[in-house]
Amino acid sequence: MDQAQLQQMVSDMAGKMVMGQLGEEEAKIDQMLNKLENMDTDDMEKLREVRKKRMIAEAKRLQMLRGQGHGEYREISGEKDFFKEIKNAPAACVHFYRPSTLRCGIIDRHMRRCAQKYVGCKFVKINAEKCPYLTEKLHIWCLPSIVLIVDGKTHYTCVGLNDFGGSDDFSDECFEYVLGMQGMFKYTGDDPEELEGGPKQKGTKVDRQQKSSIRQRDDSDSDMSD
Repeated sequence: MDQAQLQQMVSDMAGKMVMGQLGEEEAKIDQMLNKLENMDTDDMEKLREVRKKRMIAEAKRLQMLRGQGHGEYREISGEKDFFKEIKNAPAACVHFYRPSTLRCGIIDRHMRRCAQKYVGCKFVKINAEKCPYLTEKLHIWCLPSIVLIVDGKTHYTCVGLNDFGGSDDFSDECFEYVLGMQGMFKYTGDDPEELEGGPKQKGTKVDRQQKSSIRQRDDSDSDMSD
């Protein structure tokens, strides 16, 4: 068998697989349409009632979360506030920042926008210079850093802008994609990796050596160093 015949065989097999998948999807859609066509008024009313109850439950859930500080981007002032804020939050993004670090301002803009969009996740910031205990406990050595917390436990830390492609002008979709892939919320947008300058799927691995103070690096991030 020559190369041309092999390529034709592979092409035919791929075509059959695609057609088979399309046929399965079409059958599922036909089944759903038939079920809808055979529904009577009582069935439709039951569906509306179920949907109404779900909408009411979701509205109550969001209202409760807003009462706990969700839906807005806020600054917290110390270790006591930190543990209080994350205690009952299903998911939380905590930005460790320093006012003089320019890239912290970039993270602020994205955090503020996401706080309003994804109410299920709590977004807060904390001045790393004023909380040495937390920076030591959470191994914060570079600013900005975003500590991602799920059910009260540290899940992942975004160090600097590495997870967002390393440049200052990363997109809103890029920021949402990275946090969404870490389980902070359900991201339903486009995959920014298909766009120029999109983020890497895995963050750059770095040495998280514990440091005790903060100094400015030659670039826009800040190291926590002696």
